[in-house]
Amino acid sequence: MFSASVTVAQLLDSVIDGIGLFLPQDRAFYRDTLNECLCRLYTELIAEVRSMNVFAAGDLIQLSSLSPIPDAAPIREQDVCGVSATGKRLYYLPPAQFDMRDDRGFYTVQDGAVRLSLPDLPRNNLALFYLVCPMHFNADNEDTPVPFPDEFLPLLRAKLRGEAFRLANEDALAAKWLGEYNTLLDEFRLYLETVSARRGGQLC
Repeated sequence: MFSASVTVAQLLDSVIDGIGLFLPQDRAFYRDTLNECLCRLYTELIAEVRSMNVFAAGDLIQLSSLSPIPDAAPIREQDVCGVSATGKRLYYLPPAQFDMRDDRGFYTVQDGAVRLSLPDLPRNNLALFYLVCPMHFNADNEDTPVPFPDEFLPLLRAKLRGEAFRLANEDALAAKWLGEYNTLLDEFRLYLETVSARRGGQLC
């Protein structure tokens, strides 16, 4: 993951100090907005994929039993993007179609678990691929560095300001800051493409 030179507390303070006198909001609002924004940016744009060896109890891998990389949030159903058995990638099926599978290897994700169908594949060499989402920040871990590039911290500040003004029904200021966010988002997309190409597909 990316890591900035400022902490979450410093980022929030820089936003709240600038608009707090005119637009007081609970600090938890800014923190929750940051959590949601970062998770969407990571899963929808940055798309950092990691893998881990996993154990299946019968035909189930319980997501709650897995430990992602340090400083990452617990793995959610929507973060699962692949499963392999002995190096062979399994086919994904939606839960409603899972019982109509044939004799190939399949998986689905449902009710907080990965369900497997491995008719001819061993269960002792399984790997799970997942999208990384940063840890959720709370009052106890705001001293953690912001998991984002320093040069794009203005993107996060614009999002926080825009959502705060929108909540306060300050439509003109909300539009101004959310428009700034969208502009910086386009620049961030280009940045990701450039970094990915330079690093051979690796972003972080």
